[in-house]
Order: sequence, then C-alpha cells, then structure tokens
Amino acid sequence: MTKNQAIVAALAAGLASTASADVIASTLGQVGSDLNLQSFTNTEDGLYTSAADLFGIVEVGFDSMPFALADDSVTAIGGSVFEGDSQGILDGRFIGMEVFGAVDTVNGDNADGVGTAVWTFNFDSPATLDSVSIDLAAMGDFEDGSDGYEVLYSINGLADVSWITTTVDETLDDQPYTMEGGATPLIDDPILANGVQLNDEFQTFTLDLGGVSANLFSVTITGGGDGGAEAFAAMAIVVEGSTDGTGPVCPPDQNTDGNLDIDDFSA
Repeated sequence: MTKNQAIVAALAAGLASTASADVIASTLGQVGSDLNLQSFTNTEDGLYTSAADLFGIVEVGFDSMPFALADDSVTAIGGSVFEGDSQGILDGRFIGMEVFGAVDTVNGDNADGVGTAVWTFNFDSPATLDSVSIDLAAMGDFEDGSDGYEVLYSINGLADVSWITTTVDETLDDQPYTMEGGATPLIDDPILANGVQLNDEFQTFTLDLGGVSANLFSVTITGGGDGGAEAFAAMAIVVEGSTDGTGPVCPPDQNTDGNLDIDDFSA
C-alpha cells in the first residue's frame, strides 16, 4: 500500500490528525471517501459498447472491467477466478476501491481513440495548496506513438499545465510483472511516466505546488491506447495544504516505525 492509498483509507475511516500538512482534497479511494470533490467529467462516459474497452472509473469487486485490468488469479475481480491469469493490475487488495482505468480506447465507439477525464475540487474559502499526488500503474506490451497518457492540473480554472507524460520504451524486453497468485509474466515494451517505468504495482507521483492559494483545483487525465491487453490505471489523487486546519487527514505514524502505512490504523 502506498502512502496515498493509506491516506484515502484513513479518510474513509473518518480518522483525523493535526499534522502540519493536511489532506484538503482527495478522490479515487474507498467508495464514498471523496473530499472536496466538486465534479467529475469524462468524455467517454457510457460510450463504449464492448466490455473489453474502458476509459473511466470502476469500483473494484463490484463493477465489470476488461480482463487486461483485472487480476483474477486469486480473487474474482473481472469475472471468475482464473488461476492461470497472466494479465491484470487490480487484485483482491483493491476490493471496494474506486480506480480509474483505461484499456483499448481506440475502438469502434471512439473515432479519435482519445479520452479525457477531469476531477475538480472546490474549497469554500481560498486554500493553500502545498502538493498534489497520484498513484499510477500499467501493464502490457505498449507501442510508441499509439499508446500514451498525460496528467495535467489547473488552478482556479486557468489553463491546464502538464504534470506527467508517458512514453514507451520498445527496447526493453521481458519486463517482469507479478500476479496475486505468484506468477511472474514477462512482457516487452513497458510504459514510463516522466521517465519512471510503470508496472502492476502502483507508484506515487508528487508535484510541489509551492503554497499557491486557490478556490478551485483540477486534475485531468487524457490519452488512450490501441490494444486490448494494455492497461493503464490511476488512483488516490491527494491534495495537501491547509484550509482551516481542522479537516480530516491521514493519521500520524502511530506505531512509530518510521512509515506512514496501513499498520498505523490499528496501532
């Protein structure tokens, strides 16, 4: 579990802290745990007719999703348990979580193959924005030029600013991934985010916002992919900063092990 995932789990549990850097906005965590989320828009909402195609949010364990995104090797995520499953990012650890996924957006229902999703947060009074972070993962044999995503942000409705861009390294062969059941499939041509290689374990990307004041803040994911065995996923969008200093935030290091993680919830 990443720090971001621990934060959204804490928000869902209603835990609070007096930490100096508060979580003032979040989404893509436990169902119903959104914080200061004003709206979500998605150009592909309800557009795709094939169950193998996706550009949108799924509730893990309850919504159907493409097999490329679901790791069914131990837990039935996308259908039935399939012990030989060798493709998928979301496994039993993510039951009850909302995750954004994209698979095969280049399809008969989408002429240009591109989707755009926007999360907008609203603060009742100007908030001080210290940082924004997001967890990303991907799995598949991607192609340079036809598979790509970008994450952008906007402050107070101004022009979007690029934050994360993906590239594909077609020189990397036999990259290992790990299924929940223990299998380690090897797949060529991984996707990279800001030069960092993605795999089926979520990694956190954080941007320093420098304490800027804002009433509105948005995060956008745009792009797409051409392949039913290529999955891209995002979760745990978290904005840290300050409003009145009393909002619910992640608990501190309760068990004093030097890590902010799920173990602190029971300490």
